[in-house]
Amino acid sequence: MQVELILAGKPQLSFAVKGISMYRERLSPLLGFKEHFLSFPKSFGKLELNHRKEKEAEAFAKQLKAGWWPVRLDETGRSYSSEQFTKQLEQWHLRGGKGVQFFLGGPDGFAHGFKNQVPEALSLSTMTFPHDLAHLVFMEQLYRAATLWRGHPYHRS
Repeated sequence: MQVELILAGKPQLSFAVKGISMYRERLSPLLGFKEHFLSFPKSFGKLELNHRKEKEAEAFAKQLKAGWWPVRLDETGRSYSSEQFTKQLEQWHLRGGKGVQFFLGGPDGFAHGFKNQVPEALSLSTMTFPHDLAHLVFMEQLYRAATLWRGHPYHRS
């Protein structure tokens, strides 16, 4: 199974960087996983909100790949238990054929155009998380799903 995570920016919080790195290493023997960090100029934060979201959406749209199933990480998306997420991940992979792409937007959320382009959305929680914490939580849940998929004893229900 191939999974990509496309993010608006790199993690900054030291504890998150450490945790993300740990799960990235643990994932490598279980599934094909890549992260792609979009970078924006320092002046990006000074743009008007809707313009900033549109520019981010354009950058995300350029990352969409044919044959891959795209999913937004968004608090408005559907929530799953860890077991349900594992099954859903497999379904998304089968629908896409080549793999699953997850998109984690910036602090202002996704532009409406990108939401229309990528209607499938996964909620990590109904709570709002800082970008780095959402990244870390997703990495842990992806690792958990990969271990469930492989029959590894990491998950305890």
